[in-house]
Amino acid sequence: MLVLVYLYGQSFFIGPEVKSGLQYFKENFRDISGLSRDNVVDAGRWQKIVSETSISSVGIQSFKDNKIYKQGSGLILSSDGLIVTTYDNMPVNASGSQVFYGGKIYKPTILVRDYNRNLVLAKIVAEGLTVSRLDQSNSTQSGEELLIVGSVPFVSKPTIFSQIALLSYVTDREIVLDSTPNYYINGGKIVNGRSEVLGIVQIRSGKVTIVKSQDIDLLLKNYLNKGNH
Repeated sequence: MLVLVYLYGQSFFIGPEVKSGLQYFKENFRDISGLSRDNVVDAGRWQKIVSETSISSVGIQSFKDNKIYKQGSGLILSSDGLIVTTYDNMPVNASGSQVFYGGKIYKPTILVRDYNRNLVLAKIVAEGLTVSRLDQSNSTQSGEELLIVGSVPFVSKPTIFSQIALLSYVTDREIVLDSTPNYYINGGKIVNGRSEVLGIVQIRSGKVTIVKSQDIDLLLKNYLNKGNH
């Protein structure tokens, strides 16, 4: 499986002969980024977080006019196939979508589209899936180093990616990250150095922001409280 790694302004694919993209970056950081060693994250720590969190990520593809229309990531909310992603990844005007996980491609059933929260709750027919945590951190602060982790379809196969982000600022209405708004990070999970999942990525007006875990949890609870599932 290829691994797409984006760190400090560079993105690159790593083949299976390399232990991991983050390890590769750590060993070749001067050639890749031109940064001093003091500015490079603890690659071993982040690699552990990528390993722990990527297994509950799915790749998303949506189509329109027989072409790929949207691509991004999502996360697993239940072992029997409930998943969540951004509305941007599965918009109502798409003709269809598919979900990539564990070497298989699934056709999702859309359960809830919440345009205001930019969320879609969907279901795939699967069992024994690894479920993502949803955490509420009370100690996030500007300048904190975070990691965007997800899975995106690449040549019809799910490809794990990771991208470093800094928490830029927090308001009552949004949490803004200092990170490049690459299209494939939409729906990727935001993880801090304590392995807490703070939410998923959305891109708004060129800014990388967070759909918070609290909003995802509320969407799921509202659906389940109506006697579904």
